[in-house]
Amino acid sequence: MSQKIEDSSEFIKISIEIIRQIQDVVPFDVYIERSDGIFTKLFHKRHPIDHEMLRRYHKEKNVANLYVHTGEHKTYRYCVEKILDSALSDIKKLSPEKLTETISEMANLTITEIYLTTEINKKVMEWAGKSITGCITLLGQNPRALLRVIEALKTHQNMLKHSMMTCIFSMLLIKKVGYDSERTLMMLGLGALLHDIGMAMLPFEWEFKPDMTVEQWKQIKEHPQLGYRMLESITSVKQEVRTIVLQHHEQPNGMGYPSNRYGGDIYYLSKVVSIADCFCDKILRHEEDEQSMSLLEALASMREEVGRFDDQLFQHFQKLFGHFKRTKNEEEDIADTATKETDKKNNIDKKDTAA
Repeated sequence: MSQKIEDSSEFIKISIEIIRQIQDVVPFDVYIERSDGIFTKLFHKRHPIDHEMLRRYHKEKNVANLYVHTGEHKTYRYCVEKILDSALSDIKKLSPEKLTETISEMANLTITEIYLTTEINKKVMEWAGKSITGCITLLGQNPRALLRVIEALKTHQNMLKHSMMTCIFSMLLIKKVGYDSERTLMMLGLGALLHDIGMAMLPFEWEFKPDMTVEQWKQIKEHPQLGYRMLESITSVKQEVRTIVLQHHEQPNGMGYPSNRYGGDIYYLSKVVSIADCFCDKILRHEEDEQSMSLLEALASMREEVGRFDDQLFQHFQKLFGHFKRTKNEEEDIADTATKETDKKNNIDKKDTAA
């Protein structure tokens, strides 16, 4: 039965390739868009997929996309995660194309979740989605490297989602600042996606462990170096990406780790990832907690951490959400640092051109 939907944002686009991999009953309703705003239910929840019908719609009727209702996007995400877990459990049957497709779909779902819970412009979110998919595709050009990275990021419950969200918010921030060099965007995207990969190499279970010993905290602070060294063995990962991984916990006030660097000695793109990483950590760490931390609470908490973040970048980050008015002092700070920011941008873009 067709139904006219005036607000097509009630549906999200999903991957036909993912639906093809469902061998059991489908746990959500699947729709096609017959014409603008008219959606028809193709497969019913708790019924098996008719793969021959799916093939005909795709090949003979040129149906390029399928849809689920936004109310079921979390169920669909869980389905994608199960497919990825199954694929990783049988590496011999895993094709690079299938892995890249599944990871890209998870990235798109993360984009959807952010769009549904923030006021960030939809076109900007779509741009971020294309950017992160480009990063995954680039990494997928080295199938063994992609597999190694995804296996590492899947070792803990929220690690892959956190990495994708950090990548997305890093890309949104750098776009807000005004960077448009393709190489800069790619290095930032990969660095953000891989920033915590060293956490997978820690010798103890660190997730959901509030009572760490002094020695365990010392080991936690070694994860940037562990990630850096791991990525040194992957020749397709550039030095800029490894530098982001190594420095994403450095702070302009010199209180960060592993090297206690001060503002001017920290790679600019590492400062971008530092903000996105902290923000995503706060909202994901408390995602299922009774005292959950909202987006606004996370930002308020970050504002209290004076000296931890690049002030100018953090001002831009807050403006992503459209909830904040700058104080007079903040306006003066922006005016004072505008020239410095332009110099940083020109310096990075010149290096990109030279490379």
